[in-house]
Amino acid sequence: MSEVANSLFKFLAYTPLFVALTGIALIYFVLTLLELPIHPLLLFITFLVVFSVYSINRCLEISDEDILNYPERVAFIKKHISKLKFSSFLLYTIAFITAILTDFWVAIFILIPLIVVILYTIKPFKLKKFFFIKNFVVAFTWALCLTILPLLFFKEPITPQAVFIFLFIFLKDIGNTITFDIRDMKGDRVHGISTIPILLGIEKTKKLLILINILSFIVLIIPALLQILSPVAYFVSLVVFYTFLYIMLIDKIDLKFLTDILADSEFIIIGILAFIGTLVT
Repeated sequence: MSEVANSLFKFLAYTPLFVALTGIALIYFVLTLLELPIHPLLLFITFLVVFSVYSINRCLEISDEDILNYPERVAFIKKHISKLKFSSFLLYTIAFITAILTDFWVAIFILIPLIVVILYTIKPFKLKKFFFIKNFVVAFTWALCLTILPLLFFKEPITPQAVFIFLFIFLKDIGNTITFDIRDMKGDRVHGISTIPILLGIEKTKKLLILINILSFIVLIIPALLQILSPVAYFVSLVVFYTFLYIMLIDKIDLKFLTDILADSEFIIIGILAFIGTLVT
């Protein structure tokens, strides 16, 4: 990896910028399938909330297992922790003020990720320590917030389309978090944290990821065939092939690159496929 590429990888992997961009891509996908307008203010709020929450998470989550799993990122966070804390507070405040000027319930709703990240990382709660709770909480929060936020913003009811979109994002995020658990096996095993990869082993975990990937395909393709979801869903469902690719690469390339770039890029690709779908359909 060249010096420039290595520097770019570190910047994307160590800061929450890339994750925040995945939030933009996913909210775009949700708006497209719900057939709602692509509102810049909603994209802006989503970006700020995701960036802030993940900044807070990384500042609070400097644990012994993280030092073993990802010493480079821990060193980066320790070096820039005051900047990350300040930026997360400032950006979340801006997001909240923007939301409350838009709609009271939107502002209340965007507090959910903040509450979850506190429960996730701070004692005595520290949900990340419990088997599968971490995966479920992270996936459920992403799916809930990304699906319900646009409905609140546009004052729309919960529809069958929203339910299938929720399930798709939930399954994609479950797979994503399990993939990250493979990367973190060393530190988790040393500190007695039980995860799916530790329980099943890498090969069985890969088979589970393939099953989850197939299920995520089904919850898009069947509603599209039944005309519950727009034809854009056909294009988004193609992400299943990209997911299969990085699952097959799990034990063949650097796991940090695979998780922080390839796995998280899956959500960017979902947004791109949704955009292509709007051009073609």
